[in-house]
Amino acid sequence: MSLQSIQIKNFKSIVDINIKNISSFSVFAGSNGSGKSNFFEALEFIRDVIRNGTQEAIKKHNGYENIHSHKLRNINAKRFYAKLTLILEEDSYSYEMEIKELDKGGSLLEKVIKNGTVSAKRTPGNNLTLNGIKQEIEYSEKETILKLISKEAKELLEFLSAIERYQIDPTKAREADDLFTSETLDTYASNLSTVLNKLSKDKNVIEDIMDAMQMIVPGLEKVSIQKESLNSKSYLVFKETGIKRKFPAGLISDGTIYALAMLAIINSNTKGIVLIEEPERGLNPKAIAELVEFFRDKSEKFNIFI
Repeated sequence: MSLQSIQIKNFKSIVDINIKNISSFSVFAGSNGSGKSNFFEALEFIRDVIRNGTQEAIKKHNGYENIHSHKLRNINAKRFYAKLTLILEEDSYSYEMEIKELDKGGSLLEKVIKNGTVSAKRTPGNNLTLNGIKQEIEYSEKETILKLISKEAKELLEFLSAIERYQIDPTKAREADDLFTSETLDTYASNLSTVLNKLSKDKNVIEDIMDAMQMIVPGLEKVSIQKESLNSKSYLVFKETGIKRKFPAGLISDGTIYALAMLAIINSNTKGIVLIEEPERGLNPKAIAELVEFFRDKSEKFNIFI
């Protein structure tokens, strides 16, 4: 897996950005307002278009006025463009996405190139071409054509669908989870105890997480999940070395919660791009250095951007 370049046009503060020679583990640094968060959100927006179509993606990101760059005018402000080049399972891909009429729910134009050959293309007027053959089918102009070539471009579809953006909120991560909470970690890590409970079913994974936590937080002996019998909620409890009683998450520092959430993130994702905003919050330099090594190790399987 190798992500070679990303180009994005017209997303919030981004007018046109083209990043090349991307490392699987990349750190994006800059002053406040430089556009780091907008770049991450633009990648999430691409994921949402792939998963749910243009209309739902635009709605999720709070509409046209919140998406387009106010530095652009007229028709240019109403078009979003993205291009990614990458290698997956030894196959090279180029994927281009253009969304016209952002202010009207969007209509999608796309081009998919696999190993130098155009596999699929959609041009204005919703004209579809698959493997060089024009298609006489009705297909929503708001949905990606990758779903029409899901066998041929399976790896690409899975990669783009697996872009995940995280903005860890330690207050939400401390809260007890309902029994029916999703086992996939959400944006704010508010279902952290449920995800850790799922990961604990794999002895090797949970041991790796605990070993890492003990390196990052000296004196920490164990993190476990307890369930409340009356309301079927689960919550995190922590035990320190030399102290018999366990502590609820509400008594644990933000830095410890951040570290635990990030370890859950990198151990529950297997492909795509993991985007973690402000991972250094609440952590001392030694803890950050330890986490960076874990990120480097896991980035052999998927991209990690922080």
